[in-house]
Amino acid sequence: MQIFPNEEDIKFQRSKFLLALQGETIKPFQYQLIDYKGNYSWGESQLVPIKKDGEINSILVIAKDIIERKKSHGWTGKNGG
Repeated sequence: MQIFPNEEDIKFQRSKFLLALQGETIKPFQYQLIDYKGNYSWGESQLVPIKKDGEINSILVIAKDIIERKKSHGWTGKNGG
């Protein structure tokens, strides 16, 4: 089962995580997901590198479901924005 709708979304997520691994705090960004039933949904995440002894020790991921926000702006639950 695939979580992200296509290869482009996978590359986008990977690029954000790699920037965080290099020490950059990633501002909130939105993305589409596919659940285990094949339904589309929306999430928003922010990535914050955590340093220990001057080196990145971990990445804090702050993620939330934003499907209600998207629905209030006209999203119908189908693929696409």
